[in-house]
Amino acid sequence: MSKGFVVDLKRCIGCKACVVACKLRYELPEGVARRAVRTREFAETPMRCFLSLACNHCEHPACIPICPQAALSKDAEGRVIHDPGKCIGCRRCEFACPYDAICYDLETGTITKCDACATRSDGPRCVAACHAKALSWVDVDASFTLAAAQVVKDGKALLPDPRQTTPHLKVVR
Repeated sequence: MSKGFVVDLKRCIGCKACVVACKLRYELPEGVARRAVRTREFAETPMRCFLSLACNHCEHPACIPICPQAALSKDAEGRVIHDPGKCIGCRRCEFACPYDAICYDLETGTITKCDACATRSDGPRCVAACHAKALSWVDVDASFTLAAAQVVKDGKALLPDPRQTTPHLKVVR
């Protein structure tokens, strides 16, 4: 069964502990991140929300078929995995991803992206680092597709239309 991230907008406080944990785990240079916390503000209310995003390990990822070197693939658990040995740094996958989840690393000349800490037996480091418990890594079920399609706040979409990629991301409001 595939797994996916759940982000609870009511719990996320925008502290970016998830971002820091990922950067430390992968020793990423300045300006390179596999996870980002996006702030969304709404003009009609003084409210803002924080949305922690990384690769959504989509059911139908836009990044895989566009890679000319087959440097991206899905593993048995549904994670989209990058092989830096095959990557030529053309950045086609970066531009194809509707979630801005792929980052180019100037030092290596290749892209980098979340692999949901595939080599960690206890799950993604970002989830473990979230002291607000706003982030979790769970089995994907039918509710994910519905949730992704309804990620709106005050009538404005927080994410691109999920119908083409079917992201394994569930945002709870």
